[in-house]
Amino acid sequence: MSVSFNVIENGNPNDPDDPKKFYVSIVLKGKAGIEEFSARIEKISTVTGVDIRAVLYSIIDIASEMLSEGNSVHIENLGTFRISISSEWSATDGEGSSQ
Repeated sequence: MSVSFNVIENGNPNDPDDPKKFYVSIVLKGKAGIEEFSARIEKISTVTGVDIRAVLYSIIDIASEMLSEGNSVHIENLGTFRISISSEWSATDGEGSSQ
């Protein structure tokens, strides 16, 4: 398996005077979804595409539930999934506001 990547020179947007640094960025070749997964699994197994999609959709539903319960979800040899959040800074903690 090979992964294509680019090396990108990037500056600090918060301080233009900082020296630029180099970062590696993965080159994506496209997106693969449930249909692609099920078609490939179907080729190497005796399970039908309909059954494969049913299991994949179930994994998505259960993983979403586990994530919404505050868990990370680890699927062996695939990865660990977790919810992330981002925000902009604020001068106050926002308590008592009606946001």
